[in-house]
Amino acid sequence: MKKNLKITLAIIISVLLAISCGAVAAFAATTDEAQASSGKVARIGAEGTGTYYSSLSDAYNAANDGDVITVIKDTSAIPTQIHKKVTFTSENGSTVTFGSQVHIGVADSATVGELTIAGNLRINATTNDTIMVNSGKLNIKEDAYLTINNNTIINFGTNGNGSLMGTYPAEVNISGGTIEGAGKDNYGIIGVYRNNCTVNITGGELVQKNSGGRILTLSPSSNSVVNISGGELINNAGGGLIYTHTRWSYGSNANNNTDTKATININGGNLTCSGSNLIYVCHNYVDINISGGNLTTTGSTVIKSDGGNTDINISGDAYLEAKNMTIRPNNGTNITISGGEVKATDDSTIYLDGKSNVKVDITGGKVTATNSAIKDVNTNSNTQVNISGGEVAATYMTIATYGSGMTYNISG
Repeated sequence: MKKNLKITLAIIISVLLAISCGAVAAFAATTDEAQASSGKVARIGAEGTGTYYSSLSDAYNAANDGDVITVIKDTSAIPTQIHKKVTFTSENGSTVTFGSQVHIGVADSATVGELTIAGNLRINATTNDTIMVNSGKLNIKEDAYLTINNNTIINFGTNGNGSLMGTYPAEVNISGGTIEGAGKDNYGIIGVYRNNCTVNITGGELVQKNSGGRILTLSPSSNSVVNISGGELINNAGGGLIYTHTRWSYGSNANNNTDTKATININGGNLTCSGSNLIYVCHNYVDINISGGNLTTTGSTVIKSDGGNTDINISGDAYLEAKNMTIRPNNGTNITISGGEVKATDDSTIYLDGKSNVKVDITGGKVTATNSAIKDVNTNSNTQVNISGGEVAATYMTIATYGSGMTYNISG
């Protein structure tokens, strides 16, 4: 009897120990892990005390303005309309698959939204024009990672939709994270196809993995502004970075006039590519102001203009470098260099080829080349170069003139 009692007690103790160890193991698992195991994918509030949801859509629907939604498990159930101010973030590197378009705000409407993608959340975009910024803001920061194996991941407006006049402003702010694209046919990771848009890049890394794609594609009829003051813009696949085109135009403001200029301001950051035409202007009325940053290509041409009425201003400590034809203007282009350095490592720096009404003013800075700092060929009608300051120098010929119709005024 005593022997049986000892055996029974031993069994009971063993069972209690097993239960206790199991409880300790269960307690050791984080609350997020336990909730993810039960099928929850996101929470609002702190771990353990917040509310958990079975889908990102459910969490968004329950959110108030200013709420942070933390993704704790990979998911593809997403909200397709953002009309609140919310943050999507992750602490464990969860991936959200965007298999359909997500619209921030409503086009030409006072209904706005603001979406911030932060933490180390990963966005895998499987559809073109993934995030449509109609009215409101998209913010990307910290260690967020966005990738797309198609064309455009962030888009203002809809391609070919003439009704999108952009009455209400839309804005993209990138201060951190990584965005990778694999575009073609000059599509950019970010596409601006409507009026009243602003893109601010102060940090982060934007990488184009396809030679046919760009980082930014703009419609100059959009009357929009791109500001780059930091970060890395990279295309080492053989293509350029910024492309302005004529493919889409919108409504009554679509005419080529000064009321619908696109403006590109660069005062910092590193912009590098391995192909030709780091900035390629294919449309009239574009202002390019570069007062800082490093713009370098191992191919030809940092700025090429095939459109007219383009103003190019180089100042401050800007640095532009290409193998040859670092700046190649078209008819009606005004180039002002008052600071910085514009350099060609192989051939000519400023290349004038049969153009008319081009004006080059050099008042400061440096224009240098291995071959020719300024080279003109063919007939350049009503085109003049004015040098009143700065340094203009080349190893071979500082100014190489092979055409006609040129006027050179050198006073400094």
